[in-house]
Amino acid sequence: CDCFELSKSDLVAELQRRGMDLADAEKWFETTHSQNRLRNKNVQRNILEAQDGRSKLSRLISTSSDTKAKPNVAVEIFMPSSGFRYLWDVATLLFTLASLVREPYRQAFSE
Repeated sequence: CDCFELSKSDLVAELQRRGMDLADAEKWFETTHSQNRLRNKNVQRNILEAQDGRSKLSRLISTSSDTKAKPNVAVEIFMPSSGFRYLWDVATLLFTLASLVREPYRQAFSE
């Protein structure tokens, strides 16, 4: 991956070379900057909320820096290798097959 540092004059020259309006580009950069600032603020708020043990968010995600920490129950239940997930998939398959058989008969023989 290459990383290039662009000076403001290089950026302006490149935008002009591509025929872009500098005022529109500046508005776009300002909008992007304000949206990123808002996103970062919301992420910080969510992290703080997740660290509070009483919030719903803290029950869904772990903010522990310990990589060997036990995953939260909500996450563990739907892991692909969990027993619950296997039973969930089997039940979904059975209900789908039942609907596949039942619906044509219901449509054909309904009054």
